[in-house]
Amino acid sequence: MQGPDFDRPTAEVIEQLSRAGTATLQGILKRMGVRRVWMPLYPLKSGMKCVGPALT
Repeated sequence: MQGPDFDRPTAEVIEQLSRAGTATLQGILKRMGVRRVWMPLYPLKSGMKCVGPALT
């Protein structure tokens, strides 16, 4: 997939986000006015996390 360049988060921001649970992030997005955010992603094994920039 190709698209326009966009600002990517710093390693520090990615590290901080990796410590937050999905429910916490969902709540923050909801308070920011971002509704109906859902992606059918799940970890391959217990304890795994996925965090980083995405072009959607």
